[in-house]
Amino acid sequence: MRRTVSLAIVLVGSLVACGSGGGSAIDANPMDSRPAQGLTCSAVTFCTTYDALDTTLPAPAQTGGVIADGTYRLERGTFNSGVLIFAGNQVLELDNSFENELGTYQTANGKISFTYNTRCDSAGATATTNTWLDRPYFVSGDTLSIAMADTFVNGVKTFVWYEYKRLPTNAICTADEAFNCRVSNCSCAVVTNGFGTVTGGTKVCNGT
Repeated sequence: MRRTVSLAIVLVGSLVACGSGGGSAIDANPMDSRPAQGLTCSAVTFCTTYDALDTTLPAPAQTGGVIADGTYRLERGTFNSGVLIFAGNQVLELDNSFENELGTYQTANGKISFTYNTRCDSAGATATTNTWLDRPYFVSGDTLSIAMADTFVNGVKTFVWYEYKRLPTNAICTADEAFNCRVSNCSCAVVTNGFGTVTGGTKVCNGT
């Protein structure tokens, strides 16, 4: 799972003491009770020079909730871009250069755990073992907040929260006030059941 992890002395990073101290939403169904839905590693791929809004998000007052199947685009919390697609107990993570990881996820006690077993790009698929465990999370409507990265401030681990927005898959490249192009080489492309191409140097994403 490719995530931004900052080990700064005073700033940036991921996850703070959020899940503790707040209430807990209901984890209505452990994810291991939901059947897999047949996602393939190349079901949806994307490439972009757009990014999320790099802003520090407060910890939610609650943690937990049921994650509805669908496509969730990274909106706030880091200067990066990415997409998570949930289907049954499966999760597909889309990196921003036509590279994916496929695996499963579980939720319990206000925390989500990811286990990836396949990595794929235009060159093919390979087996992998990649986990990101026990991350506090919260669902509110179409917004999914996850404490996706860790940082240390004066030796104390804190959480950095990332905010994802559920939207139609064909809207992944649709900009809004948070997900936007902040560079001169604006480029974004989505491909289903395959991979596009990425031109290096000045990055250009081509979906054909």
